[in-house]
Amino acid sequence: LFQRCLIKVLNIDLWKCYLNYVRDTKGILPSFREKMAQAYDFALEKIGMDVYAYTIWNDYVTFLKSVEAVGSYAENQKIAAVRKVYHKGIMIPMISVELLWKDYCSYEMSINPALGKNMIESRSRDFLNVKRVTKELETLTRAIDRNNPCMPPTSPQSTDEIKQLAAWRKFISWERSNPLKTEDILLVTRRVILTYEQCLLCLGYHADLWYVLYYEIYFLC
Repeated sequence: LFQRCLIKVLNIDLWKCYLNYVRDTKGILPSFREKMAQAYDFALEKIGMDVYAYTIWNDYVTFLKSVEAVGSYAENQKIAAVRKVYHKGIMIPMISVELLWKDYCSYEMSINPALGKNMIESRSRDFLNVKRVTKELETLTRAIDRNNPCMPPTSPQSTDEIKQLAAWRKFISWERSNPLKTEDILLVTRRVILTYEQCLLCLGYHADLWYVLYYEIYFLC
């Protein structure tokens, strides 16, 4: 079932279910840690930019911290792995990203206060930008109902349908405006396409949305 729908359905709850499935079914295997880490990496690659992805980022960090490390080399590898996930996560606008930032700061200071202070300061400006964008993101997505079933448009369109269509289009336009002010065009394109794909889970019968998504993928990528 996951093989059939996981990649096509970029719904955060489905991906959380997938991670729980991997945890429950692979937990007794000797290679569990590797398989679980691969599952987290896979999930974050596909859905890590979702506005509600915080729990996956946080769970991954918690999982990596729980891994037993024997010897200084293994401990350094563990620290590097945890730090890598933190560094990616704190740069993504999402609800509760401030909690991830606070956890990251505490983690760095617990390892090496002097080095941690420098690393935190070096990322503070970028995080403030992420924090600003997150507030805008929360406001924009508040009007969106992601649990709306995908159904053909009514004639005439219902008030709720009109509101949802307008909210999604506003969200898409906002993503296309590059709110992060990043020079990474690929990142901007990935965020726009993710927004379109999630929009189509609810509004898949609106042909104009498919047309614009086709344009984004084949002419802008």
